[in-house]
Amino acid sequence: MSWIKHISDCRFMLDVTWITIVSNNPIKLVGQLGGYMAVGRTVLESKTKGPHLPYLFKFRTYLSYGPLKKMYLLHDKISAAQGIDALLVIHDVPLMPLLQIEQMLMQVSAVSVFHFCKVEFAWDFYPDRKITASELQQKIVQLLHIGHARVAWYQISSDRITHYINHRKSDLQGKVYVRPKRPDPTTIEFNRVELTANTRWLKSIGLSKPSDFLGLKFQQIVRQVKWLEFDWHELCGRNQHHLLSGGLWLARLINDWEFLGICDCIINRKIQKVCPPSCKHRGNPKLCLLFEAYSQYQVGSELIPRIQDCLYAIKQPRFVNDYCQPSKHHKFLMNTMEQAYKTWNRRPLFPVAIQASKINLDKKRKSQNRSSHSNQNKRKGGKNRKKKKSRIKLYELFKTTSNKGA
Repeated sequence: MSWIKHISDCRFMLDVTWITIVSNNPIKLVGQLGGYMAVGRTVLESKTKGPHLPYLFKFRTYLSYGPLKKMYLLHDKISAAQGIDALLVIHDVPLMPLLQIEQMLMQVSAVSVFHFCKVEFAWDFYPDRKITASELQQKIVQLLHIGHARVAWYQISSDRITHYINHRKSDLQGKVYVRPKRPDPTTIEFNRVELTANTRWLKSIGLSKPSDFLGLKFQQIVRQVKWLEFDWHELCGRNQHHLLSGGLWLARLINDWEFLGICDCIINRKIQKVCPPSCKHRGNPKLCLLFEAYSQYQVGSELIPRIQDCLYAIKQPRFVNDYCQPSKHHKFLMNTMEQAYKTWNRRPLFPVAIQASKINLDKKRKSQNRSSHSNQNKRKGGKNRKKKKSRIKLYELFKTTSNKGA
C-alpha cells in the first residue's frame, strides 16, 4: 500500500505575515490602531523571549482583533533604516480578518504606505494510525525539491528534526517539520510543509497587500516546488562516478537520499565535477589526473577525488534534468495542496466591513460619563463632596409630639 494513502487530511494556513508600515506620524500610530483593535501591554523588544528586530525597533505592543489573538506591532524606530517605520506581525491568519486589517490600515491617517515583507505559507499533512508523523516526514523529504535551491540542511531539537531548504535570507525558503514541538501522546501530530517568501519573491507573483490573495492562484505559490525521484536506470547506466567507483558512489547516494532527502542529494551532486565528454587532455600523462591515478593503481572511490582536483573537470548543472524525473506521487500531492489552499482562499460573500473596538468604546463611554459628572458637580460649586444625610433635631421631634398630645 502506498504511503500517500495514509494521509488523512491536509490543511492550509498563513503561519505568519509581516506587514511593513511607512507612517507620516509614527507617534500616533498605536493610538489610532487602538480605535479598531484591542491594545495590550507594551514591552521592550530587546527584553522579549524571541526578539525579531531589537536593533531596529524599541517597543513591541501586543494587539488583538477577533480571531487574531497573536498579533503585535514593532514601533519606535531607533535606527536610520529607510522605508519602514513600524512592523505588524500576525500569526495564524484567516483570510477574512486579514482583509479587515487592510481596511483598517487604509483608514488610519498615520499610515501612508504598507505592504507584505514576509509571508509563511503552510500546509499541514495529518497521517492516519498506520503511519507515524516522523515516517511521513521522511517520505515527504525524500521527494520535495525547490527549484534553484543552493543549500539544504537539518536541525535537531527536542527529539524533532527540521529539514531546511535555503537560508532564512533567501527569496524562498522551505521547511519540513513535525508539530507539536515536543512528543505528546495526548495530542495529534502532523507534518508541516512551509514556504517562507520575502519581499522580492512576493512582488514577483503580485502579492503586496492582503486583497491580492483574492486573485492569487495556487500555481503561482508553488511554481518552484517540485516532487522528484531519481531515475535509477540513468544513474546506473550513464553516471560517471557510479561507473568509476564500482557502485560505491550510488550506495552513498541512496543512503543520503533516505535520511537527508532528494534536495540535499541534488545540491551536493551538482557541484561534483566530472570529466567532460570531449576533453582534449584525456590520457595525457602530464595533465590528466585520472590517467595518473590509473598508473598508480588507484581504483574505485579513490578516483573521484582526483577528478575533483582536475583543472579541466566541469560541474553538473543539469543533474536534475539528466538523472531525475517527476515522482509518481507528484499529481496527488499537488492536488491535495491545491484543494487545501482553495478551502482557505474563499472569496467572501459580502463586502468586508470593519467595526471599532468594543473595548475602547466602553472605555471612552466610561471616561465621558465620569467627566460629565465631575463637570456638573463643579458647576454646582467647588469640589466633589458627598451628600450629607439629613439629621432630625430632638427639640423639633418633641415639639411635634407635644402638639399632638394637646
